[in-house]
Amino acid sequence: MIDQYVYDAFCEYFDVYLELAQNTFTVLQEIGEGDHDSAIDQGQNYYLNYRKANDPARPMLKSLFGEEFTERLIGKILFNKEK
Repeated sequence: MIDQYVYDAFCEYFDVYLELAQNTFTVLQEIGEGDHDSAIDQGQNYYLNYRKANDPARPMLKSLFGEEFTERLIGKILFNKEK
């Protein structure tokens, strides 16, 4: 019984993964060959800025290491594109 449920869940997740991959491929085709790097950079910048602003570990890190160190850690090490 467990095998059946696990297998069914796996199949559902795999279907979602395949749909996501197809949608990504379609979007990349629509934006054109020359714009792939730009779109990837924009997506990465969005993600990094979002994580910098909304890092869930910030309060814990601040209490352990102080605000200055925490902001430097988050901004310059954890979510810095210039690595």
